[in-house]
Amino acid sequence: MNNEGQIELEYSANNTISENNMSNSKRSAILIYHSSNNSIYENNITNSYNSSGYGNGIGLTAFSDNNTLSRNNITNNDHGINLHFSNCN
Repeated sequence: MNNEGQIELEYSANNTISENNMSNSKRSAILIYHSSNNSIYENNITNSYNSSGYGNGIGLTAFSDNNTLSRNNITNNDHGINLHFSNCN
């Protein structure tokens, strides 16, 4: 998937994001915002970036708690996984 945006969950719970091939995403390939109890697994993510040249493979932010990340292949991103105001992931 060559995309301008990303997969994004906002105020969501109990979802699964799996088996995606993502490259050249702007900002974060997968962004979890104020969302809990989600499963993110077996995704291939490369070359996430923003206008400053920095990007996250997977970003969890704004009190995104109790999410499970496993078996993700994340390469050539500024941060592979970025946790910001998130707990118990």
